[in-house]
Amino acid sequence: MSNTSCLRCHGTNFQAGSLQTAGQLHFLPQVPGLLNFLGVGSVKVESRLCMDCGTLDFTVDPAEVAERNGLNAAN
Repeated sequence: MSNTSCLRCHGTNFQAGSLQTAGQLHFLPQVPGLLNFLGVGSVKVESRLCMDCGTLDFTVDPAEVAERNGLNAAN
């Protein structure tokens, strides 16, 4: 995760982790297509907890989303 400070309290004391689900949490953009329907275009979600205020933030790799789903990545 590229941000070095919390968006809420600007703290820098983070703990990386993951959310517990029946499987791993993934992001799936809303683009039409069979592969997307089957979950092939999904991308892993990374998370971290601000140990100062309790805020959770989530990040996905936009280049990976673009590559897996035939979208244009931001430059």
